[in-house]
Amino acid sequence: MKKRWAGWLGASTAAIAAGALLVTAGGDTDETAKAGESSPALTASTVYEENRRSIFTVHIYAEDVQNMAGGELELSYDPDVLAAREFERGSRLAEEDFLFEDDNLEDAGDGQIRAAWANDTGISGSEKIASIEFRLMESEGQTSLNLNGSELYNENAEQMDPALIHGQVRPFDGTEMEETEAAGPDKAWDITLTAPVDPSTVATENIHVWHEGDDHEVPVTFDVSDDRKSFSVSGRDGFDAGDYTMYIEPFITSENGDVLEEAVKFPFTIED
Repeated sequence: MKKRWAGWLGASTAAIAAGALLVTAGGDTDETAKAGESSPALTASTVYEENRRSIFTVHIYAEDVQNMAGGELELSYDPDVLAAREFERGSRLAEEDFLFEDDNLEDAGDGQIRAAWANDTGISGSEKIASIEFRLMESEGQTSLNLNGSELYNENAEQMDPALIHGQVRPFDGTEMEETEAAGPDKAWDITLTAPVDPSTVATENIHVWHEGDDHEVPVTFDVSDDRKSFSVSGRDGFDAGDYTMYIEPFITSENGDVLEEAVKFPFTIED
């Protein structure tokens, strides 16, 4: 059985429990290493929502790809919890690249959304594949956003075998920290722990940043310090001005496999 870190410290340094984590507005860290190794991934947003009939957008991203020239998207979810309203392709993927785009909500009532695309030239880096607008049909409804069956292909039509990082829609269950003073667009949020972290768990499936004004998840990057007792979270392209919430899941573990006691959410504001 995994042991648990004893709790969290808010950015105001007011102890919630025994104090295992501190979030501050930091700058660039000199001696850092990227969390984990870069490898292709296909990710779906995780959304924390409780109110029936609320409307939100789930984004699908291809992450850390090299010469991605096409792919197949299969997204499944509980149709009793979610109703799909609109499908929008990523801005760098031309309309003619998509196959059966007009029909990709045909099976949405059964909890399935499918799409396929093929690019004229390969895309490298990270790219938004699609945005899907949903309505929550149940108060405090929960469902996975499952990507099983999805695939990416390179310019040689070879499978890239991306890691599939499934999303979720569910209420938040954890502790809310106090908001700190507003930060600038290029600031990194520094997370300090009382024990060395397992870098492989500092990942997009465990840390989410949500833009409250535009109602979408923001792509972020992570840096882990050399002693592994801290890591930073920053916007991949910086943060636009506005209000945000960072969600940190309790599945981040120490080197010994201990898990955090509970999830935490941390509101913050970015000013120009």
